[in-house]
Amino acid sequence: MQRFTWILGGIGLLAVLAFGAHAATADVWMVQWEVAGGVGAALLFVSLWFDRESIRRYLQSRGAQYSAMAWALIAVAVGVAVAANMLADRYDHRVDMTASQRHALSPQTVQVISSLDVPVEIHAFFLPGVLEGQTLRSLLDGFSEHSAQLSVAFHDPLTEPLVAREFDISSEFGTVVLRAGDDTQRLESRFDEESLVNALIRLTSGADHVVCFTEGHEEIDPDDDTSAVGMGAAVVKLEGQNYTVRKVFPARDGSIPEACEVVVVADPQVDWLPAEREMLATHVARGGSALVLLEPTRTPGLVADLGRYNILMGDDLILEQNPSYQLVGGDASYIVLSGESFDFHPITNPIRGAVLMRVARSVARLDPEMVGVQVQEVAKTSAFAWAETEYDQAPEVTPGRDRLGPVPVMAVAEITDPSIIGVGSTRVTVGAESSRRPVIERSTQEAGGADAESGPSDAVADGATADSDAGVPEFTPKAGGRVVVIGDVDFATNELLDQFNNRDLLLNTLAWMVGEDDQVSIRGAAGSGGRFAMTEAQFLIVSLLSILIAPGLAVMGGVGAWRERRRR
Repeated sequence: MQRFTWILGGIGLLAVLAFGAHAATADVWMVQWEVAGGVGAALLFVSLWFDRESIRRYLQSRGAQYSAMAWALIAVAVGVAVAANMLADRYDHRVDMTASQRHALSPQTVQVISSLDVPVEIHAFFLPGVLEGQTLRSLLDGFSEHSAQLSVAFHDPLTEPLVAREFDISSEFGTVVLRAGDDTQRLESRFDEESLVNALIRLTSGADHVVCFTEGHEEIDPDDDTSAVGMGAAVVKLEGQNYTVRKVFPARDGSIPEACEVVVVADPQVDWLPAEREMLATHVARGGSALVLLEPTRTPGLVADLGRYNILMGDDLILEQNPSYQLVGGDASYIVLSGESFDFHPITNPIRGAVLMRVARSVARLDPEMVGVQVQEVAKTSAFAWAETEYDQAPEVTPGRDRLGPVPVMAVAEITDPSIIGVGSTRVTVGAESSRRPVIERSTQEAGGADAESGPSDAVADGATADSDAGVPEFTPKAGGRVVVIGDVDFATNELLDQFNNRDLLLNTLAWMVGEDDQVSIRGAAGSGGRFAMTEAQFLIVSLLSILIAPGLAVMGGVGAWRERRRR
């Protein structure tokens, strides 16, 4: 009888396990399963009773002691795993261990989400098993970690038709609706991190900023998003957030519209007229902002007129002779600005990577003691660069004439006293004796005032002076105007915008100029979230490998090793 008690024990154990599985999954216990569980427990007890002597001898053996220690360690490991899972479920937090932080949200995303001050609902409508929906769920899980104001809900439009009708869902390929109060934003094509953050910005900003690109002087075309030299890619980024982009032609329109918060002068090939320069000065004197991007040799009149904002733009070409700060495969005109190249300023503080410029000129502070205008050189080259003034010849440093590195390439001016700009009362002299440094002569008139004797500034050839008699329209002076001058435009074109941190430098500059501090940050790569989503087939394969096949091979190996030891 004792030879067959193990059969009874096996049957009893299976019956008890079956009853346990039924009790864990069924809402109501069925009588037959209760009977099976009772019978199984009885058979298991009978088996153990008949084998009590064998069990006693086994428990006293050395093998039993080793087995008990092993089972104790297994129990501890299982307990630790259960406790870790419970803690992870209660305190859910993601940690990205990759060197490039490819699975983490960008700093701008975290900043925007953390600064939410109103409740925002995100409703995602996807059919079951859609890959985009699975990827979005993982992304929004990361969003929810950073704000209690954010609530996320996923809906199946087929099983929840009333909810789908409420949000007017008609697309079969997925729709995301963001709602804050009565305001909504919809996404029906792209569901990546950048698109969601832009939608949040548009939803919660409460302001629509107008950025005006000047035209009429052969500037870079903001509508060109196909060629390498256009700026359409930058405009797409701006319009994706809370910006409206317009074109203005000062000479034709007669002024710069007051609706323009920022005027972008993108590398004009033809010089500005004196009256147009006064229109730009009027815009700044009434509290507006201007972003001037100029390549070498461009618009000497406009360059000289920047002196009224205490900014000196050199008639030079910056060349870099340190290979560590050059683009691999590029010539000396390519300049790489690293984190050490940037001064402390809200625009550049978030940038920890690099910015790539090409064929740039120097941009420096003209007069450190100029009252009413605060100028800061925020980006400089390495100490191995120099500003070549005779760039039509073989590049060679000319001591006493060429500026040696670090050479500034970006300057920021904040106007604290609009009268210092001297709208309509500026006289610009460019003399050969002063190495092309503009000399600014101002009257004592306040900004906005003009008489019959004074007019807009004019810049002329070396050794000459100029005055203008044009009148100046009436306006109300206001402190707070901002002028940012960068000696390069290539970094903002379609070809280079997405290289390194070029996009962040441009968008941070514009965000700072309109006062959107929450948008001054580092943005995530467009269309990339660094996340991996599996289809149902892939999930099944991974589950079988990790849950069944791999543990099964381990168990078979252990059984084989145990049998081999028993034979010995």
